[in-house]
Amino acid sequence: MSVDERPLAGLHIEQLAGLVSFKEWQELILFDRGYPSFALIQELIGKKIHYVMRVREKFSTKIDGLSRGDHVITLECGEEQVEVRVLKFRLSSGAEETLITDILEKKHGMKAFKALYFKRWPIETKYDELKNKLEIENFSGRLVDNIRQDFYAAMILTNLAAEFYKEAQAEVEEAQKQKANKWRYQVNVNHEIGVLKDRLIQALLIDDHIKRSEKFDEVVVLLEKRLAPDTPKPFPSPNHPSKSQISS
Repeated sequence: MSVDERPLAGLHIEQLAGLVSFKEWQELILFDRGYPSFALIQELIGKKIHYVMRVREKFSTKIDGLSRGDHVITLECGEEQVEVRVLKFRLSSGAEETLITDILEKKHGMKAFKALYFKRWPIETKYDELKNKLEIENFSGRLVDNIRQDFYAAMILTNLAAEFYKEAQAEVEEAQKQKANKWRYQVNVNHEIGVLKDRLIQALLIDDHIKRSEKFDEVVVLLEKRLAPDTPKPFPSPNHPSKSQISS
């Protein structure tokens, strides 16, 4: 069965709305540009969930006709009219980006929404890691058990990779404080995946926890030796602005 992003988003929203910890109008969901639809907006309003969505060109001719800046407009969602805030800005590449939200209060300005939407970037990089570096869709068999086994093995590996990355990157950043580098450097993720594939199973099979820890330390040292300049991002990081900074 093939299911696209929007029905899956609906299922996730149903699960979230059923949680005791999920409070009405106290939650916000960020959506990339593959998700927005008038039906989804209606569903979020009905469940009293705030949203910020990045929208494509032609999603709404009314939005397309707006100039860059901060606007509040009314959209036709089925038989209902909905007030939507539209934030349009230009990237350093010259391309225009558009966010829409139901948060209308002007005390939250353009800068706040740029920083907020940036929080999606780690999700996008994780998808890239899973699909392109770990090849999560390249299953070793066609049986359900084979696919589940490969899927969970990849998820364990990506979670462990995140922990190793965090530890190695902390060491790298501490070392960089003593240097006047032009660029911020980070652990090379491609190299990290290769290192872990070669050494992780060996380390996990060691019974002695001290020797296992030493093997893990070796992995961290190897990661620190292969670095890459911080890659440009479509939205600026509050902590590490890159050369793809957005200009209003």
